[in-house]
Amino acid sequence: MGVKVMLGSNETDSQKWGVNNLNSLFGNWGFLLLMYILPLFVPNVRFLTLAAVLFAFLECFMHLILFNARLKQVYNPGMITGG
Repeated sequence: MGVKVMLGSNETDSQKWGVNNLNSLFGNWGFLLLMYILPLFVPNVRFLTLAAVLFAFLECFMHLILFNARLKQVYNPGMITGG
């Protein structure tokens, strides 16, 4: 879905985009650690907490509205995780 939304490609052969799944895995874990876990360990750094809240709103916007608009669909698999 990420390749279709971000690159505009309708290619469905997952063999051509093998790195995409690995990239998504590391990207999601990296953002989890930086944006959500780090503010838990240093709660006195207010801009980290603000960044986590803003990123959560941005993630909801992307998964619930932007991806659907780009895919021209009512539902996408990321709606469950983003919402």
